[in-house]
Parts: sequence; structure tokens; C-alpha cells
Amino acid sequence: MNTEVQYGLGILALWNDCSARQQKLYETWYQTEHLHDRVSIAGFRLGRRHESVGSGPQFFTYYETDSDDIFFSQTYLEQLDNPSHLTKEVMKGVFTNVSRTVCICTRRVGNSSGSFVITARSDFGKPIEKLCDVVDSVGQRYGVLRAELWERSEFQSDQAKNSSGL
Repeated sequence: MNTEVQYGLGILALWNDCSARQQKLYETWYQTEHLHDRVSIAGFRLGRRHESVGSGPQFFTYYETDSDDIFFSQTYLEQLDNPSHLTKEVMKGVFTNVSRTVCICTRRVGNSSGSFVITARSDFGKPIEKLCDVVDSVGQRYGVLRAELWERSEFQSDQAKNSSGL
């Protein structure tokens, strides 16, 4: 088993829906502007978006950075505070039901990325060791390429959380 502890690796996790009549605008914005804008910031490693095959939010997107403090850097916050015309349009009723959390990756089992993801949220206070055991167990299952444990960043801020420029 290839297990890594990823101290400080930053993750921005977003779940959202898109207005049914605005799919084309959403895709244009995401593919031609938003993804590039985010990953062009120093410290961003990658951005991935997945579409739901079941119930729940339509999209799950995450960005991986060198550390969680990238999401509170002057460069990132300036980009959030100065959205483009297209971003403003998308934020007004196209990009809906958003849940956004800055996290740190504290456990990773496996190195590859697959085309499907499963996300789960835990609000109860299981000891971190128990959650690591779950990640280790899932990561060892046949067909699973990677399992990760993300914890909410201590640096989560109202300024970044409430920004209209997501």
C-alpha cells in the first residue's frame, strides 16, 4: 500500500448545480476562463471537475495547491474580488447551490487519479486515526486508484468563503 501523509497540501472543494437553461454559458465560462484563471495562480497544481451520476449537486470540482494558504493569498483574493464580466454573469443565477470548503489533505493512499470520485462528509467527531483507517481500507480495495482524507482548513475565512467571484 502506498500511503502518503500530505501535510499542508491545499484543497478547495466545491459542490454546485447549474441552472438548467444556462448549461452552455456555464461550460463556456468554466472551460475558457475560470479553470485557466485559477490554475494560473502560483501554487495551484491542478483543477478537476466531475459531474454527478446520481443525486446531489450536479458538479464536484476541486483544486489542489501547494498549501491551503494559497486560497488566502493576495493574488488569489484579488482574483476573487475582481471577477470578469462573464464571471459576474455566471454568479447571478447560473452557478447555484454552492458549497465551498478550503481543506488540507491529511492522508492519501495511491498515486493515480480515476475518472470517478465519491465524496463523503463527516460532521461527527470521529478521531482522525479512525478516519485514516477508513481511507487506508478504501484505498486498498480492488479498482480504487486513490483514497484521500481532507480536513477543513483552520484558515477558512469569511472573506474567501463569501466572495462572489468564486
